[in-house]
This record gives sequence, C-alpha cells and structure tokens, in this order.
Amino acid sequence: MRNPEEHLSEEITLADVVRFFKRRWTVIAGITLAVVVVMAAYQFILVQERYESSAMVIVSPTFISQRLPSLSSMDAPGYLQLAFADSVIDATQTRLREKGILASDEVLLRDVHLNREMAPRREGEVTAIIVLTARAETPEKAAAIAAEWSDALRSADLATQIGVLEYLADNLQSEAGKAGTILSDLELQRAEMVKEDNQRMEQIQAEWMSNLLKLQRAEAERTSAYRHEVLEGMQRDANALLPPETATSAERIAFQSALAQVVSRRWALAATPELLTLAIGGDLSLVADLKEQTSLRDLMTQQPNPAYQEVLLEVIRAEDQLLQRAGDRVEEVSQFLLSVAQTSSVHAAEFRTLARARELKEVRLTRQRDHQWSEYQAARKVDYQRLSHLLSDAEASYLKWSEDLIRVSQIASMGDLQKVREISGAKAAQRPVSQNRSLKLGLALLAGLLLGLVVAVVLEVDQDRAASTS
Repeated sequence: MRNPEEHLSEEITLADVVRFFKRRWTVIAGITLAVVVVMAAYQFILVQERYESSAMVIVSPTFISQRLPSLSSMDAPGYLQLAFADSVIDATQTRLREKGILASDEVLLRDVHLNREMAPRREGEVTAIIVLTARAETPEKAAAIAAEWSDALRSADLATQIGVLEYLADNLQSEAGKAGTILSDLELQRAEMVKEDNQRMEQIQAEWMSNLLKLQRAEAERTSAYRHEVLEGMQRDANALLPPETATSAERIAFQSALAQVVSRRWALAATPELLTLAIGGDLSLVADLKEQTSLRDLMTQQPNPAYQEVLLEVIRAEDQLLQRAGDRVEEVSQFLLSVAQTSSVHAAEFRTLARARELKEVRLTRQRDHQWSEYQAARKVDYQRLSHLLSDAEASYLKWSEDLIRVSQIASMGDLQKVREISGAKAAQRPVSQNRSLKLGLALLAGLLLGLVVAVVLEVDQDRAASTS
C-alpha cells in the first residue's frame, strides 16, 4: 500500500484531473447551484427595489454679493459640506415627517440613502452645480425627499446670508458710531482751539491797546509840558508889552486880550499842519516794515490843509487888532509879533518831530503785536495741521462706514440674498435603480465553483488518506 505522502507527491496528470472531475462533479455542481440559488433568492425576495430622484442647484454669486463681497465668502465646496450639515438634514427630516412622507423611526443617511456631488466645472468658473440625490422604496418618496432636501439647503443658505447681513449691519452701525464719536470729539477739539486762538488774539490786542494808550498818554503829557513851557515864555514876552500904569483899565484889558488872542492863535497855527497828507495804500500803522512805510510815504499826496488856512486868517486878524491897539508902541509890538512868528515856526517843527516820534512808536507797537501774533500762529500751525489730518481721516472713515451701512440697508430691502438656486427640481423615477443582479449572480456562480472545488479537493484527499490507511 502506498504512503499518502508519496501519493500526493506524485505528478498529477491530465487523466487524474479528468477522473477527479468525473468522481466529484456532483459535489462541485451541487455547491455551485446552492450558492447561486441562495444569491438569487436574496436578490429577488429579500432585497427591495429602490428608486432614485435628483434635484440640481446652482451656486453662483448674486448681484448683491458682487456689490458686497463680504456678504458670504462660502464657496461651492463649502455648500457641498453644508448639504450634509446637521441643521440641513434635521430640517429636511422635520419637513418630511410633518408631511407624512418619512416615518417617525426613519432617519436620513441611515435608513434613506442620500448623496451629493458637484458637477465638473472649468477652472476659474465662479458657478457650480450640485446634484442632490435621494434613494427610497418608491419613486414619489425619493422625489419628495430630494425636493425637501433642496429646499432645506436653500433655506440654510438664506439664513446664512441673513445672519451675515445682520452681523455686517450691526458691525457697520457700531463702527459708524465710533467714527462719528471720534469726528465729534475732533470737531469739539477744533472749536476749543479756535476759542483759545480768539482768546489769545483778544489778549494780544488788549495788551497792544493798553501799551498804545500808555504811549499816547505819555506823548500827550510830553507835548503838554512842551506847550506849557512855550506858552509861559510867550506870556512873559507878552506881559512886557502891556500898556503903562497910566493907561486906563479898559485899555490894559483890551490890549491884554488882544495879546492873548495872538499868542493862542499862533500856538494853534504851530500845532496845525500846513499840508494835509493823504496815503494811497491806507493806514501806515498796519505796515510792519519801516522801509516799506518810507516807500509808501513817497507815494503819498499832499494838499493844503483848510484848517491851517482858517487858523492863519485868525492869526492875521488877531495881529491887526493888536497893532490897532498898540498906539505909539507899534514898532515894539511889530518886533514882538515877528519874534512870535519865528518862534512859532520853530515850535511847528518841534511838533512835527514829536508827532513823527509818536507815530514811529505806534508803528513799533503794532509791529510787536503782529510779530507776537505771527509767532503764536506759527506755533499753532503744527497743531492745526495734525488736527486737520485727523479730521480728514475721521471724515473719510465716517463716510465709508455710513456708505457701507446704506449699501447694506439697500441690500436688505432688495431681498435677493440667496447664492443657491434650484435649476432642476426632483422628479419621480419611472423605473427602479439597476442593482446589477446579473453581475451579482455571476459572482455567486464563480464563488460557488471555487467553493465546490475546495470541498471536492478536501473530500478527495480524505478518501485517499483513508484508503491508504486501510
């Protein structure tokens, strides 16, 4: 008797294979048939037919989103994920249960197959098409599920856009309020600076006016002292011309009155300028540069002063009256009048000198005032420039936020917020989804053959081993 190991180690010929199949074909065929029958029974009896329905939506930027890009930054892949979001699936289930389409114990994605995919699109294309597919046991149920799913996705998109819009409106309102507050503060700061400038200008003007009044009082006192000195000298000379004691009291009073008239009129004539100077460019005290003042004085015109002419006539009349009362002292009185006239010319020149000195001092005070104000303005210029830049930036910021807020309000009133729109509604399928039964039966046949061969080989080996042992 042969050893089983030796039997197995022998070379297997084609004749052995044929004899093997002749002996074991019933086992192989039986097992194969059993597998195929089981698969067929499962496919035709236990597996229920399914129907599919699809709804297509397009994701594209709206007119509003183009005007306000920050309204929603979600792209097409984001909406693909949104379709399977819990909020969308829960909303779809709720609607289907309310309509009696979905049983209370049925759950989408567990009992009902859902699928979403994005149609191919060209590179750089801003629009995208998403296909939402539902599979159910009836065509009507599949179509209803796909339709409600599409509505839930579009509702979620609308809610997202509205939420973003409300957030933007609140944020813009807050930013506009902040910008308005900053702008108001800067306006108040500018008003305060203007107030400070006015106060400073009033202070400088008050100091200038005080110094000017002091100068005028000092010059008036100086002129008055000079006038008093001159009048005293004239009065002494006039007293020497009084009539002798032998003259009557009336004659002495009349002569003394005539002398006083001549002295006062000569003094008035000395204090009155002969020519009236008219400036072409206005008040010279407002001109800071003395050289410029000199050049302006060269452009001045001069006219005879009517007041001087009038005083001169009064002087002549007063001198005639005095000469008429001189009697035999006409020669002495004439010498006195000539002396008074010469002295008056000297006094007139002195008065002009005093007036010129006062005028120069007033110009100097005015220059000091203007220089002080210019220095203050130069120091404030930097502050005003900085404030001007801040105001410009604040106004631009406030206008920007306000315009964005107006734009958001207009968008909210237009109502066209959705980026997801349905382009093809779900329809009931006419035939069930192909389940590839032929392919599955073919695979079952192949699996049965393999299983039958394995069992036949095992039986053959056991039979040979048992034969060898006996």
